[in-house]
Amino acid sequence: MLLAPVVSASPVGLPTCSAKQLAFRYGNVYGGMNHAGYRLILRNAGAACSLGGYPVVVGTFTAFKWQTMSASQTPRGYLGGAGKAATVRVARGASISTLFEGIGASVDPYNMSCQPYDTLTITLPGDAGSLTKQWPSREYWLCDASVHPLTAGTTGGAYTPDDKEPVASDPWPWPTVAP
Repeated sequence: MLLAPVVSASPVGLPTCSAKQLAFRYGNVYGGMNHAGYRLILRNAGAACSLGGYPVVVGTFTAFKWQTMSASQTPRGYLGGAGKAATVRVARGASISTLFEGIGASVDPYNMSCQPYDTLTITLPGDAGSLTKQWPSREYWLCDASVHPLTAGTTGGAYTPDDKEPVASDPWPWPTVAP
């Protein structure tokens, strides 16, 4: 189910953040009971802006160019979530994040209810642009996936974010994005 993005005045009249000014990386989350997830962390490399609501998150299997997963938008899930959506100020160099979670599935050619994907695309509320990144694993993906509201900082509202363990495909330091 797709929920409407938060419609409210931007903090202090700031423009809405666009995909062009944000860099995207994955952050780990401790899971359990077959639940897995990632924090989708967006760092502002441009001028101060505001953002809030639910992003649209889609998984694509690029070899066949088809969308295989569209995350439902929910306030919270098994691993956490921001709860109520709010519009927040995102200063230059600051981050905003969301929690993307679901049931972990390994490569299984007989599991037709959960198709694989190798890229993840995020479309921000109020922005026609999107951010795409390679999925960090070739061995599993998330089924019955959901995404929660954007929140300030890097936790995505996860109950147990894991900042000590980098995700192998993450570029670090952050790539630069033109303002």
